[in-house]
Amino acid sequence: MKLLTKNQLKIFAIVCMTLDHIGAALFPQAVWLRVIGRLAFPLFSYCIAEGCRYTRNKARYFGSVFACGAVCVIAFLPFGSFYGNALITLSMSILLLYGMEAWKSSGKLRFLVLTAALAAVFYLLCRTVYIDYGFAGVLLPLYAEAGRLLWERVFADIPPVIGERLGFAVGLLALAGVMGGVQRFCVLAIFPILLLGNERGKWKMKHFFYTYYPAHLAVIGALQMALEAAAG
Repeated sequence: MKLLTKNQLKIFAIVCMTLDHIGAALFPQAVWLRVIGRLAFPLFSYCIAEGCRYTRNKARYFGSVFACGAVCVIAFLPFGSFYGNALITLSMSILLLYGMEAWKSSGKLRFLVLTAALAAVFYLLCRTVYIDYGFAGVLLPLYAEAGRLLWERVFADIPPVIGERLGFAVGLLALAGVMGGVQRFCVLAIFPILLLGNERGKWKMKHFFYTYYPAHLAVIGALQMALEAAAG
């Protein structure tokens, strides 16, 4: 059985995200589009967990995700209140993952304490302003890393990717339980993740998403305004 490459998983996540946003903005009655869209955030979360582990430039990786999210927040401020999109959520996840990695590599307790303190700040932030998927969404990539760390300690001779995906499955159940409603379909994201192999793929997609994310939101937003204007 041929496994998915990491690029193919990202493209699948992008398709799910696009359908979700089209459904939310243009076809709110088409619940099936929102159901498909529930796979997008978990898939991107898993990619973030892996990206944090393998990136060569941690500051640039965080900066790219956060900057893209911040641009979208600023661009949409004139049309409503503050909206902490999914990239803002994942930016918080990245900082917590960096803290976990620092604790793991150094063994120093202060890194664990600082990470816990930062998590408390993010929790309060999620309770104060709207952040997509809330604090449960911030924690989702951490379940993969925590599962991997635990697996490495208990089953040293067995590939840690098993623990990583088991941990992420627990995170999906937690997210579904907290969010409720149609968000419960997020658990289906575990199936494409289980089909993921180790190959990246031939395409160079490093900067594609950072262009696509704001561009597709702008196009969908423009279509929504045009339809509303035509409807009078």
